[in-house]
Amino acid sequence: MSKTAILIVEDEAIVAADLAGKLRQLGYKVAGITAQGAEAVALAERLSPHLVLMDIQLEGPMDGIETAQAIRDRQDVPVIYLTAHSDAATLSRAKLSGPFGYILKPFDERELATQIELALYKHIAERQLREQREWLRVTLTSIGDAVIATDAAGRISFLNPVAESLTGWKAEEAMDRNIPEVFRIVNEQTGQALEDPVARVLRERCAVALANHTGLVTRDGRTVPIEDSAAPILDAAAKVIGAVLVFHDVTEKRRAENALRASEQRLRWALQGSGGGAWDWDLMRDEGWWSQEMYDLWGVEPGTRMLLKNSLAMVNEQDRERLRRTIEESISRCSDFRCEFRIRHAVRGERWMASYGRTVCDESGRTVHLLGISLDITERKSAETERQKFVSLADQSTEFIGMWDMNFMPFYVNDAGQRLVGLDSLEQACATPVKEFFFPEDQSFIYDEFFPRVLQEGRAEVEIRFRHFKTGERLWMIFNVFYIRDAEGHATGLATVSRNITKRKLAEEALRQSEERLKRSQEIAHLGSWELDLERNELTWSDEVYRIFGLQPQQFAATYEAFLAAVHPDDRLMVNDAYSGSLSANKDNYEVEHRIVRPDGAIRYVHGKCEHHRDGSNKIIRSVGMVHDITEQKQAQEALERSNRELEQFAYVASHDLQEPLRAIVGFLQLLQSRYADQIDEKGRNFIERSVRAGHRMQTLIRELLTLSRVHTKGAVFASTDLNLIVKDVLDNLQSIIQEKNVDITCARLPNLTIDANQIQRLFQNLITNAVRYNENPKPIIDIGCQEHDHAYHFHVKDNGIGISSQFYQRIFKVFQRLHTDREYPGTGLGLALCKKIVERHGGTIWVESQPHAGSTFYFTLPKQRGVS
Repeated sequence: MSKTAILIVEDEAIVAADLAGKLRQLGYKVAGITAQGAEAVALAERLSPHLVLMDIQLEGPMDGIETAQAIRDRQDVPVIYLTAHSDAATLSRAKLSGPFGYILKPFDERELATQIELALYKHIAERQLREQREWLRVTLTSIGDAVIATDAAGRISFLNPVAESLTGWKAEEAMDRNIPEVFRIVNEQTGQALEDPVARVLRERCAVALANHTGLVTRDGRTVPIEDSAAPILDAAAKVIGAVLVFHDVTEKRRAENALRASEQRLRWALQGSGGGAWDWDLMRDEGWWSQEMYDLWGVEPGTRMLLKNSLAMVNEQDRERLRRTIEESISRCSDFRCEFRIRHAVRGERWMASYGRTVCDESGRTVHLLGISLDITERKSAETERQKFVSLADQSTEFIGMWDMNFMPFYVNDAGQRLVGLDSLEQACATPVKEFFFPEDQSFIYDEFFPRVLQEGRAEVEIRFRHFKTGERLWMIFNVFYIRDAEGHATGLATVSRNITKRKLAEEALRQSEERLKRSQEIAHLGSWELDLERNELTWSDEVYRIFGLQPQQFAATYEAFLAAVHPDDRLMVNDAYSGSLSANKDNYEVEHRIVRPDGAIRYVHGKCEHHRDGSNKIIRSVGMVHDITEQKQAQEALERSNRELEQFAYVASHDLQEPLRAIVGFLQLLQSRYADQIDEKGRNFIERSVRAGHRMQTLIRELLTLSRVHTKGAVFASTDLNLIVKDVLDNLQSIIQEKNVDITCARLPNLTIDANQIQRLFQNLITNAVRYNENPKPIIDIGCQEHDHAYHFHVKDNGIGISSQFYQRIFKVFQRLHTDREYPGTGLGLALCKKIVERHGGTIWVESQPHAGSTFYFTLPKQRGVS
């Protein structure tokens, strides 16, 4: 009390001196005395007293009420009026200036001390309440989560701006509406309405989380995916007085789920003002004196004689014994006391009170009086409960929520924030300066640029890296900071609601790298991508498409018509028919090769392909495709075709030129053999016979080589053919050797396919001939069949002949690669090579499975659709 300085403003010098003496006797410091209003305002600014005692009637142009108002406009200092006037007009004027007390002259020391203490306490309580309300206002309007609060009947009592944005309801429109009218939720996947979480909270008295796949139906009918929870709001007696619903939009998270998670919580912290009254207990007479305010605070009829035991009877049973012990200890020790407890107010029900008492002792040290004040702290208790709920809700949040003082030292970090940055406890968080949350290279920016901007603008947001205290990991956060200010607008601290976007940042970086790799791959492959929005006729090209067409984005109109204009005039109708035809025929895709003309006149060949995308009504709305620059491929193909034609011509000429002398050689040898056989000895006849066989073998080799070279260039036109007739003709041609070796042949039913019939007949003839020729089994068996697969038929020709070692599986399909001598098994070494080329021309593959002395199975595939001709 000795530190409390009081300014006296009194126009009567004697009264002012008497008042100063009483204040000093009560232990207060007299900061100054004046009788004029203007001087009082100046003294208040210079001396900064803790309280002003103001006479209403003053010297000069300003009266006490005007002076009090001027002081309050400049300083936050409580004023108590001193006056001999108590008329209604004066009281009405005085109330407008917000005084903290009103004392009628004459007054005694007890009333003076009571009014001073009560005014000082109320002033501190009001200041704290203003600051707490400011914290609440700034927090609720700054956090990123939506918050809706209701009363005990489920009617809306609060919406923050984020909730307004998500629901589409303004706060003033939503007030007092039942929560399902504004917060209507459905299952995103089924569209089925979900249970009202607020109703469940009010019914079960516990927090509940929203179900998975919850969607919020906004006022304009959109469905927004949301997450989070609802919790009950409890008063000091643990009675449910409402519910708070905290949720946030998770649309962005759903989209990157390789990222880019992030969610925000909405918190509430409500406080209300407090009031008080004075009391004095005469312990010798067991009689108490109450001020008028005390009767109102306790709900007792004014003038009722109050005894200590009667007052204790009004205290809540759970608090009564504790209050009794506190008072008895204070009396026995002649010491001050303070106690908080609950009472039963006749009108307002249960209320929380705080009593502050001082003992008055006689010369012997015996306590004879208890002098003190009682304050209604129900609203403060409610505020403490709300603060606990704030902390509880903050600890449920998945985001980093923290508060720091002006020295940048934390005094609160929620549980999620502690876990996120690797802190073990709130104590560790509160002992860690803010700068240590960031990496050294970012600290200069935070302190020199970011925090000053927050101070200037009230709040600011930035993406920055947090440091993990245990692993050193870099955590990307959206750092949202705002200053907390007191009633005078001075910054008293900082608060942050920061969202972890590390996954989103990693996903963005991975996407950037992927796009860079795609772009590089398209450049290497000369392959570009495009997309056409049919409804808007908007065409989007990748960089590689622009490069292929030799255009710059600013040169291109980005429409389908602009694309057609770049197509070679001779191909334009064909391209348009192909694309438009795929749309009119309602096909899913189309493919076409054509030429384009670059701005510099250069002609390029491209291969275009696309897939059509449809809306819910199966209407084609978008085409997505690729463009492949095949100019070099076309040029190489044309060169190859020229080479093949030249090679074919060479092979034909060579075979013709070789056949002619060979036929002459064989013919003359045969004449020599027939006409002069009797003039040639046995050894000579043997030489002539071997030469004739070699000549015939040479003729066969030349014919086979010519056939092999013409597989791709001289094949017949593909046509639908019954393969059963093909195999029947082959077996008829081989009938003599089949009967000679007594071969048992079985053939399954074969399909109809679009093929070159001559070549496929040659394929079967070579495979069946080999199966008969390379078979020394007394009972040769050959099985011919096929199996149907998704896109092709798998054929087989199986025998029980001599077999082939696995090391020769690939060798046998190469030209002149024989496993036996001509004496062992006659042949040219071209049969299987010819089979392989025939199968490949038809778009299939051929292979063998065999073991020595266990037979062989030759497999080949033919596609169901026409192969490459």
